[in-house]
Amino acid sequence: MRLLDGYECKLGVGDTIFIPSGYWHYIQYETAGYSVAYRALPVSLTKRAIGVRNIFITRRFDDAMRKLLGKRWFEYKTQTAYNRANRAIAISH
Repeated sequence: MRLLDGYECKLGVGDTIFIPSGYWHYIQYETAGYSVAYRALPVSLTKRAIGVRNIFITRRFDDAMRKLLGKRWFEYKTQTAYNRANRAIAISH
């Protein structure tokens, strides 16, 4: 991850950020709050099917695992993200 260039920004009340499809991102809240994400429907039928799967299957699975495993699930997902990033960096060099 240290080899990647990135951007950091702090959003205030009412601010909006656009993150293009396929861009990795990480969000950390400094205070209690919530966010709203809007996504445009992709043109590709395959990508639409993946989106539907994410909404109806992946999200429910993630919710269940958070309830069952709590912090361990979060730590697993964080480690998996780091591992995937490191593999992507290794492949690109």
